[in-house]
Amino acid sequence: MNDSSNATARSGWRKSTYSANADNCVETLPLAETMEVRDSKEIARGSVAVPGNSWTALTRALKG
Repeated sequence: MNDSSNATARSGWRKSTYSANADNCVETLPLAETMEVRDSKEIARGSVAVPGNSWTALTRALKG
């Protein structure tokens, strides 16, 4: 794990294990009622807050 990955882990942001070695992925940060989502290559651009119930529905749909 490189320094930026360590910083990501310490801050609470999580990258999917499916894309751990890839450059094109998103990172997530669970908060009380939302899931924050950001582009791992463009973290300075901020994140998008997705309501928790919407995030759950999305991930369930993707898993099939």
